[in-house]
Amino acid sequence: MKIEDLTWKELEEQIKNSPIFVLPIGSIEQHGSHSTLGTDYVIPKYLCEQIENIENVISLPAIPYGVCPYHKGFPGSFDIGYETLFNIIYKIIETIKNDGAKKLIIINGHGGNTAAIEDAGTILSENMDIIVVDWWRLAGDLNPIYSGGHGDKQETSAVMAIKESSVKLNLLKKQEMKHISENIKFSDSINANFKNGSIKILKNVKEIVSDGWVGNLDPSESSAEFGKQMLDDVTNYLIDFIKEFKKIN
Repeated sequence: MKIEDLTWKELEEQIKNSPIFVLPIGSIEQHGSHSTLGTDYVIPKYLCEQIENIENVISLPAIPYGVCPYHKGFPGSFDIGYETLFNIIYKIIETIKNDGAKKLIIINGHGGNTAAIEDAGTILSENMDIIVVDWWRLAGDLNPIYSGGHGDKQETSAVMAIKESSVKLNLLKKQEMKHISENIKFSDSINANFKNGSIKILKNVKEIVSDGWVGNLDPSESSAEFGKQMLDDVTNYLIDFIKEFKKIN
C-alpha cells in the first residue's frame, strides 16, 4: 500500500502489525544522449511499485534527486549534495521510526547516494532494521549478463521495459574515453587501471566521455525484453527477501 493513500489513523493501526516500509531513492542526471535524465529515479520507483501491494508493505514516495556533482557538465543533472540528501533521508527515517516503524527497505538507483543513505541509516539503526538494495548491483549478482555501467545496456534496457518510448537509441553516440595516458586507462567514470593495479581518478564525467554513458555493455543492444527479464528477476528476489524479512521480530 502507498502511505499517501492512508489516513494518519489507518497508518497508526498498520504500524501495530510491524509493516515493512519501502523507500525508493534515485537521481535526475544525464545517462547519455540516448537515455533519460530520470533513469536512476524511474527504476527504483518501478521496483517499489512491484512490491507495494504485498501484504504488510507500505511504500513511501520516491526521492527523485541525488548526489551527482560529477555530471554537472550536462544539462538536467541536479546535484542536491550530500548534506541535503542526508538530511532528507534522516528526517524520513526518523519520522517513521518515531511513529513505531521497525523495518525499512531502501531501493537505491544511484551510486552517488550511497554515503548519505548509509550514514543516515546507520545513525538511526538502533532498534530498527534498515536494508539497502542497490538494484543494479543486485541484478548483476543474480545474473552476470545484467552487470553494466552508467547508461549502458543494463540501465537503458530497464528504462525501455518501463517506458520504451522515452529511450532514443537513434541518438546514441559511440563511447570514446579520454584516458590519462597510454598506460593509465579508465575502466569507468572514476576507476582506472595501471599495470596490474587500479586507482581512482576524480574528474567530471564530461572530461572522460563527451556523451556521458560509461559501461561494458553496448547500449545499442538494449531492449525492453532484456530489461523486463532483469527487472522481473530483481522483483522476484525482493519478494523472496520480504518473505524472509517478515520472519524477523
